[in-house]
Amino acid sequence: MQDFTSLFLEFTKDFESPTSFWKWSSYALIASTLRNNVYHNQGNELICPNIYVIFLADSAAFRKGGSFPLVGELSEELHHTKLFDGRSSVQALMEKLSLDVGGKRGIPIRGGSCLLLAEELSSFFVLDPQLIPLLTNLYRSRSTFRYELRGNPFTIKDLCVTLMGASNETLLREIMDIRATEGGLLGRTFIIKPDKKRPANDLLDIDLTKFNKKPLMDSLEKIKELKGPIAFTKDAIKRYRDWYKELYESLDKSPDPTGLLGRIHTSVLKLCMIIAASQYRLEVTENDVNIAIDDAINLKPNYETFTMASGVSTQAKAGTLFLKALWDATSLNGNKLSRRLFLQNYWNQVSAEDLDKVTQTLTQAGMIIEDFSGNDLGYVMSKKCREKFESKQKAGKQTP
Repeated sequence: MQDFTSLFLEFTKDFESPTSFWKWSSYALIASTLRNNVYHNQGNELICPNIYVIFLADSAAFRKGGSFPLVGELSEELHHTKLFDGRSSVQALMEKLSLDVGGKRGIPIRGGSCLLLAEELSSFFVLDPQLIPLLTNLYRSRSTFRYELRGNPFTIKDLCVTLMGASNETLLREIMDIRATEGGLLGRTFIIKPDKKRPANDLLDIDLTKFNKKPLMDSLEKIKELKGPIAFTKDAIKRYRDWYKELYESLDKSPDPTGLLGRIHTSVLKLCMIIAASQYRLEVTENDVNIAIDDAINLKPNYETFTMASGVSTQAKAGTLFLKALWDATSLNGNKLSRRLFLQNYWNQVSAEDLDKVTQTLTQAGMIIEDFSGNDLGYVMSKKCREKFESKQKAGKQTP
């Protein structure tokens, strides 16, 4: 059986909503299906795969609400996680999470695992001053969560909340205010923008026989059965550990008002679990880690709208970091510098756009050579470039 995300993207390829919205909708659906049944034990807490995802687009032409009916229908049919897709107060939501919920199958859904479908995020919740702090608090899964409502305390068991919402920049700014940025909600949320606009499709004569949801439901049923701790292969551990070390050491050098940098390692872990579960596995591979890192770091520009400064590196800084990394790769093992790994390691300092400008300039100058071996674009130093570095070393000068 194909992995769930591939099945989901194939099922939705004729619709106008951007592929990025469909892809992250599949991630949210997988996360809510896994509940807290799948986890990574970090000793002091369990990391569960629940996520907050918000689709951000100003124009209705991007159909940012296109995936919500399908996600809601599949979740309701699966009848495994509590579903909230209408306007609600925080108090009502919390109270319902503490109760068993019946369904059309006559089987109650127990526990506090839920999927919040907020097609219009600004109107999903009744305004409440406690909304932002509570959403921030609900992000962390836990076995018990005590809540006091009008002097009537109750306990929610197995709390695990996944949020999938949509908004435009103006309305999202009202929600993601200074409390959300400095309090950590923004840094815990995946902000998804359209990758590109799909061709127009009026759907007037669409072939409905192509839209058989049974493969999607069969796939979700398999994901639903996954239970237990996630495991990482040795290669996966090494890849994540190398990336995490670079990230951790860069935190002091790269102030981040969005809070994204300080929390992205946890977000990547959650994505690793979701990507593995999409293929019906409880084992995370190196490829899963690479996909998760790419998925997370590629979202960085989407957060710049919430900061005063863009934070994008200048070409001069990008060039310095690139040449230093290229020289290290050459002098240590003579291998090429992978474009993918460079962006993963320096994503918070160098944008892909600036890297492309730098490498284009250096290629034209005959300083580097593009290497496509191994299905991975990389760069190697030309003889001319190596001679320049070696001459500076002999002269006692530091490399850039």
